[in-house]
Amino acid sequence: MAVHPNLERLHGSRPEHADKKIAKVTLARDHVMSINPSCEVHAFLGELPQKEIVDAVVCADLALGCTDQQHSRLALSDLAVRYLVPSLDCGVLLEGDDGHVTGQIVQITRFLAADPCALCRHIIVSSRVAQELMSDSERAQRQEAARQARERGEDDNPYWRNQPQLNTVGYLTTTAGAMVAGYAIGWLAGRFDPPFSRLQMNLAAKFLDVTNLEQSPQPGCVCRRVRGWSDQAIADAMITPPSHWKPVEAL
Repeated sequence: MAVHPNLERLHGSRPEHADKKIAKVTLARDHVMSINPSCEVHAFLGELPQKEIVDAVVCADLALGCTDQQHSRLALSDLAVRYLVPSLDCGVLLEGDDGHVTGQIVQITRFLAADPCALCRHIIVSSRVAQELMSDSERAQRQEAARQARERGEDDNPYWRNQPQLNTVGYLTTTAGAMVAGYAIGWLAGRFDPPFSRLQMNLAAKFLDVTNLEQSPQPGCVCRRVRGWSDQAIADAMITPPSHWKPVEAL
């Protein structure tokens, strides 16, 4: 986990945490310890799929994804396929039109080794992944090249694709997180399994407009060939960490 500006969404956060730019993983660890000091919490400042983070997460019974980044969602799917770590990923989206909220979307995706991967499900946009993994200098160069292309009257998409800022509200992320936590507890305790593969619901729609998107793996996808191969399939990994990422720090 890294430092982000949305600390107000995290339980236990206070204004001084934002002022001091406290990492969310540090805040989460301290909050858990304040509730139950006997908990054993292993906190790392890093990102999937860095090796140290993978080595830590593969020891878990279940991985939870609460991210708005395409590359981390792809890494979570790869973790389920190659390392057989079951995962639940959640995301939210606020839709609007003409000044009115038209949709409050919650999505929860189950990733098992036997499930379609994130690529099969077409929830990954390769251009977004590429931009997320760029270094600051490369990002600046591409944005400048896009600006120059626009001035020449040319298409700027080959250089840079602006992604709209999708605003959310606190209760929407809290709702998604609480649902995922409930499914995780039921799953781990053996009381019930998540009754869906890819759940979507619209909190602004009548009867919540709940849908389970059943999808099938794509023929020839790498996820069908490397299930359970772990590090032996590193050459077939869906995503690898760029060299400019900071080293992992154990907190």
